[in-house]
Amino acid sequence: MTEERKEELRQLLNEAMPNIVIEVPDGYKPISVKKYKDYATAFRKSYRPDLSFFLDYLPDIQDNAVKSKLFNFMKEELADYIREDESECPPTHWIQTAKVATRDGRRLIPVPLDRLLEKFLEIFIANGAEQAILALDRCTRETSGTFQKIIFLEGLDVQYSGTTKEASKTHIRETQIAEGIKFVQLPSCSIGQIQDLCESEQSGFSELPSYAAGFPSYLFQESFILTEANTLSWSESPMALHLSFFSDVILLIIDYTVSPLFCKPSVKSIEGVDISDQFEIKIKSAEFPNFDVDKFYFALSLIANYAVKPLFQWQYIGKDELFKVGDWWYTKLMRPRIMLDPGSGIHVINETDIDKAKYLYELLTNPSSNIGEKLQIPINRWIKSKTSQTAVDKMIDLGIAFESLFVSNRHKISSQLRNNASRYLGKDKVDQEKLKKEFKAIYDCRCDAVHEGKLEENVTIGGKAIPISKLITSAQNLCRDSMLKILKDGKLPTGKT
Repeated sequence: MTEERKEELRQLLNEAMPNIVIEVPDGYKPISVKKYKDYATAFRKSYRPDLSFFLDYLPDIQDNAVKSKLFNFMKEELADYIREDESECPPTHWIQTAKVATRDGRRLIPVPLDRLLEKFLEIFIANGAEQAILALDRCTRETSGTFQKIIFLEGLDVQYSGTTKEASKTHIRETQIAEGIKFVQLPSCSIGQIQDLCESEQSGFSELPSYAAGFPSYLFQESFILTEANTLSWSESPMALHLSFFSDVILLIIDYTVSPLFCKPSVKSIEGVDISDQFEIKIKSAEFPNFDVDKFYFALSLIANYAVKPLFQWQYIGKDELFKVGDWWYTKLMRPRIMLDPGSGIHVINETDIDKAKYLYELLTNPSSNIGEKLQIPINRWIKSKTSQTAVDKMIDLGIAFESLFVSNRHKISSQLRNNASRYLGKDKVDQEKLKKEFKAIYDCRCDAVHEGKLEENVTIGGKAIPISKLITSAQNLCRDSMLKILKDGKLPTGKT
């Protein structure tokens, strides 16, 4: 915008300010513009799930003439991105924001320009005229915006060097994996603290507890919903419920750019059938511009000897970005397994492990060796064996993993597996003979699992009875050792192409 246009917008905002009212949702109490400003400001500064109700209030301009002037100003500034639908009376002015591109679903869903005006007024009330003008100016001047993908990793804990376990639980810790990619470990709160907070909220006291005051604002999304029908709703106890999910967890956060901020909707998108991709998404990392998050899970799983998987994820756009306006989708909050089953445990890694995982990731994504693609099936099945509930399922997954690693054809599969695997992993002749017996037992159990659907409680190897659970653990470790060695060597074992 030119300085003259900015000054014109300042005058319009000055004219609009006395005419702004806050629309009250059904069942809510009316609030003043000042109270709305207090809520909007607090919501921007920090983590405030207790103020989630504020999102249901919408600012509006009472004077239609003033509102029309401000609306027309925005329409002129964003004219290149607006499609007017004259089939309605009055016509609807549609605009496609980049918000839709920040999620996995790619269907284009435009929004009426009125929605942008509401967001613009929210920014104006919360931050003042200059910040509102800057937000609109960015939309006309800049071609790209930024957002973050935030991934909740289940069951991991990072132990930082030089800190006690107690100290590491009271501060937010960040570990940079690469530019634009980082781990964030959140502080913990006890079950007692959650219960006390829940009781205080239900009694009408809703002050944010001190141990959560430092949580980042991106932890609360207006689209969060619970997956458990018998759980208290957000309105009854939003902070206690929210903190129960995010206590002492590891987040993987990836920075992205999206371009452009807006595009002109097609007729098809207004009708809800356009699925074309008009936006470009890039990771903000010079080191890993094509970061493959699934392969990073593989690398981290191999280092941690644990099935590292995302529990849920969401996208975060800054609260003062106009392209944040767009269709709603929901992020289902699922309780971590550690909360449902305390016996499942949390796996502890350290900062060195993160560096090792980064190194493995580089090997997995090395295009010259293509080793990552070749290990796709065995790593997937090894990870699945870690999460499968029954011994039968675990053994079937491990059998597939081993065959993918050591078997070249359908002939004499058991012999190929025994000989290739023992030769590859064995330290000497004695060790190789021992491994041959173990791999024979593994393959026999795999066959029993596939053809009979059951396994004996004990397996005999070299005249000794071994519990099936112990054999499975040993097989998982042998599979992991094999894949780590293959990554180090940069090629599959001899005899396997």
